[in-house]
Amino acid sequence: MRNLYSENEIIEIVQKIIKSKKYNTIYPKTVENTARRCFEKYDKKHVEKKTKTALHQIWSAYYKSKPNFDDVFNDFVKNINDGKNIKEEIIRILSFQSSTRERLMIIDDFYCKIFSITGYPEIIIDHACGLNPLSIFWMGLPDNTRYFAYDIDNGLIEFLRLVIGYLGLNNIIGFQLADIFVDEFEYADIVLMLKFLPVIEQQEKGSSLEILRKQNCRYLVVSFPIKSLSGVEKGMTGFYSKWFKNLIKDEN
Repeated sequence: MRNLYSENEIIEIVQKIIKSKKYNTIYPKTVENTARRCFEKYDKKHVEKKTKTALHQIWSAYYKSKPNFDDVFNDFVKNINDGKNIKEEIIRILSFQSSTRERLMIIDDFYCKIFSITGYPEIIIDHACGLNPLSIFWMGLPDNTRYFAYDIDNGLIEFLRLVIGYLGLNNIIGFQLADIFVDEFEYADIVLMLKFLPVIEQQEKGSSLEILRKQNCRYLVVSFPIKSLSGVEKGMTGFYSKWFKNLIKDEN
């Protein structure tokens, strides 16, 4: 039997969470959607705690320690002004987040290999982008490419805007708060969903195929983690390879 709840109860929970110190930068639509799922599954007295736990799992768990982005940006500008190498400074920032940190060992070839198959895109969409837009320095994109990066963390989005603006690339990359479960997106030549499907499954088990089908694009680029968040290899390469092949086995 489905739990009954009112819209006022949803609003109350959402407002409490987005006013909290830890979650005040999270996209309100994501908080609301997560709270609705929790109301469906749990007793009302546990919904706030369960919603916060779910948000932690899909967001802050991917940082060893969530950085103060104001301090990171100020350090970045100072180091560049002091003559330090831009790519080295970007690598330092990419290492803050587990998903981008894991790609650093292959970053020199990662996008070259993708674009050798897809061709260079005019439009890229990067869902749950995290810090990945800073990888643009390894993409070799033509000047006419437009890159749309979406994430649920407004603090992250504002940080990326500052860095990209400082480097004079804001004519190429645009940033916006968005949630793949609740928002609509335009056509793109390439849609990046890097290590994102496990996060989708955490939010709504069994929803990945429907989400993939909804993407309006020529190419979907999907990747998976090879290590746990604690950095341990647990046979994840084999597990996710098998899982994804089974997921799309009946698709054209």
